[in-house]
Amino acid sequence: MDPNRILAYFKEHIGQEPPALAPPFNRWLNGVLKEAEAGRILLHFYVRPEMTNPVKMLHGGMHAAMMDEVIGMAVATVQDETFFTTVNLSIDYLDKAMLGETVAVEAVIVRKGKNMINVTAEVRSLEGKLLSRGSSNLFNTQIPLKF
Repeated sequence: MDPNRILAYFKEHIGQEPPALAPPFNRWLNGVLKEAEAGRILLHFYVRPEMTNPVKMLHGGMHAAMMDEVIGMAVATVQDETFFTTVNLSIDYLDKAMLGETVAVEAVIVRKGKNMINVTAEVRSLEGKLLSRGSSNLFNTQIPLKF
């Protein structure tokens, strides 16, 4: 298969919420795809009540979930033969996002090997303020990816 097929698919969906083809959790997060290129993805997510902690800040677990989804999408832009799964995800929480705000989540591939891919991700306010930064390694499961 050609990873450009997935990249072309993403580019066709810029400005849209997740299509029916997206995994259920991705649809629940409901990010809007803003930019897509080989090895890089940017989505915007609206902070809903069910994404917040008791003081109405974006829950740390939601930072992680958003990063993990966007990281997976970035990996899909450069390969589509087998499924890569997260081995680790390390996050530094630096600032807050509140209920009703929209955050930008970007993932960029740092290094792609045959069996491991390293990716960084950031969550920012729409004004560009860095809210959290993470890095992840993903392992090639050898499970064929069907797209």
